[in-house]
Amino acid sequence: INNKIPIYHSILLRLYALYDQRFHIMGIYIKYWARINGLYGSNFLPSYALLFMIIHFLQKVVEPKVLPNLQKIPIFDNEKNITEPKYGEKPYEYSHEYKIVTTNLYYEYDAKRIKEYMSAINNNKINKETVTNLLVKFFEYYAYCYDSNQKISINKDLIESLKKGDDNISFSIEDPFDIMTNPGKNLEKDSENSKKFIKAMKREVNLILGGEYVKRFEYEKERIARISKKWKVNK
Repeated sequence: INNKIPIYHSILLRLYALYDQRFHIMGIYIKYWARINGLYGSNFLPSYALLFMIIHFLQKVVEPKVLPNLQKIPIFDNEKNITEPKYGEKPYEYSHEYKIVTTNLYYEYDAKRIKEYMSAINNNKINKETVTNLLVKFFEYYAYCYDSNQKISINKDLIESLKKGDDNISFSIEDPFDIMTNPGKNLEKDSENSKKFIKAMKREVNLILGGEYVKRFEYEKERIARISKKWKVNK
């Protein structure tokens, strides 16, 4: 009751999906990929953790960047001459294990400011890669290149999110609002489930390059059309 954090999760994910449709499509595909490979449940990653992994990848790995960090867009004065960047604040207190924790629920929603920010960090370049290319790079990054000393964060930069010690988690993920929670905590390093997850990512690269991406979306398109037709008849 009165827990705002899940609501802000939904709002933030929706804003990222509205900003670039490629994130929306990748999110649907990767959740479907996890389901058909049996990579879901209490011993794997929750679906929202997978979405955080996509955002982190599109924010910090690909160049030019596809997504902004909506929680850390600098706020300038009228002359735009602030030396140290200032960021928006919306303090929120919640209870965690009988302790009161303060977090920041702020995010930027002004489309003009977000566009200006993205132009600045990308040097006026625009990422025009296809969803297929981004999916291949996503799986390659987390299967082969991801540094386990780096937390997966969508509201901090790479330096801020470096681990202070080994937490024995394959994909340590920082929740953008609930600072006491690690959505990746159930997937431990060198566990059978972790090996299965990484092996599935490596296999997916070959499947996508072999045309599996197109086949799956054609199947889903036909399935949704059948469901829609049946719903209209029943209605």
